[in-house]
Amino acid sequence: MLKKALMFGVLFALALVAVHPSDAATVDVTSALGLHNTGESATINGTAMDANYTYGYTAGDTVVGGVAPTSLSDFAMSGSPYITNAGQFPISTHNWYPDSSNGSSNWISPQSGYDNSQTSPAGYYAYVTTLTLPNAAPAGLTFSFSGDWATDNLGEGIWLNGTMIPGSGMGTGNLNSANFQQLHGFSFDTPLNYGQNTLAFIVYNTPYNGANPTGLRVANLDVTTTQPVPEPGVMQLLGTLFCSGGAFALRRRRA
Repeated sequence: MLKKALMFGVLFALALVAVHPSDAATVDVTSALGLHNTGESATINGTAMDANYTYGYTAGDTVVGGVAPTSLSDFAMSGSPYITNAGQFPISTHNWYPDSSNGSSNWISPQSGYDNSQTSPAGYYAYVTTLTLPNAAPAGLTFSFSGDWATDNLGEGIWLNGTMIPGSGMGTGNLNSANFQQLHGFSFDTPLNYGQNTLAFIVYNTPYNGANPTGLRVANLDVTTTQPVPEPGVMQLLGTLFCSGGAFALRRRRA
């Protein structure tokens, strides 16, 4: 109930400020849209799965000139990925950039962990999460996405609703250990569709003769939108509504 009250508060604030222009204010809507980092869990022993993401696989080899996927329909989806076991290779051996210390962002993978002999097939992996823009949101909003990601091997690109965000890839064609040994920032501005939207991180696992893990880590995922600042009288009204809405939700929870 509290989440619904906060969602209503954000949407109501956006709707009001949209018709009361002044300067500009930035509103963080990450939680309201339902977005999460990968592996948001303190359980990193390989037994947990990330219910906020699904993943799929399709064969291919850009190293030798193979054709990259162009649609999520190219991938055979396989359900939720594992939150990769931090006590096993390649995290424990420092091959992969470490998980967060507070559980806010961890690696996810088709396998729970690797023991220096397990491997995942070469090819493309799509890690997909969804976000929902309620129909009550004002029309014409532009959303600013930002965050950091690391991939094994290559971060081919970030897709929104099946279309690649220009310039979002880390590069293709060659093994680059920097992709999985450090976080890389991304940012882009885009409108959203009403209802459900899909955000997909496309990872290419390079062919390798030996242990060949693959995975994704997304951290610091944040979405904001900018709207005009309300006049002082409207700000006072918004404050009253937020307080009363929160108190109402709290009373309902206690009841």
